[in-house]
Amino acid sequence: MRLSDYLVLVDATGRVLKEGKRGQICASVQPILKRLNIDEDRWLHMTGNFEECFASFVGNEQSVRMVCMALNYQRPSGLATSKRMFH
Repeated sequence: MRLSDYLVLVDATGRVLKEGKRGQICASVQPILKRLNIDEDRWLHMTGNFEECFASFVGNEQSVRMVCMALNYQRPSGLATSKRMFH
C-alpha cells in the first residue's frame, strides 16, 4: 500500500460515523494534507527520505525558527528544506 493510499484510508476511517465511536471527522472538513497545506508529492518525498530531508527539527520555517530560538541555537539547520516542504 502506498503512503498516500494509507492516508486516504485513515482520513476516510475518521469520517465514518459508528455507534460507540468517540468522534468523527466532519464530511465538510478537507482531507488531511489539504488542511495542513502540504503538497502530496512533497509529502511522499519527505516521508520516504525523512533523514535526508531533516537533520534536526521538522516543521514549517517559523516553527523551526521558534524552537531554535527557545533552545538558543545559533544557526537553525534545515530551513531550506522547511521552506521547500512546508510552503
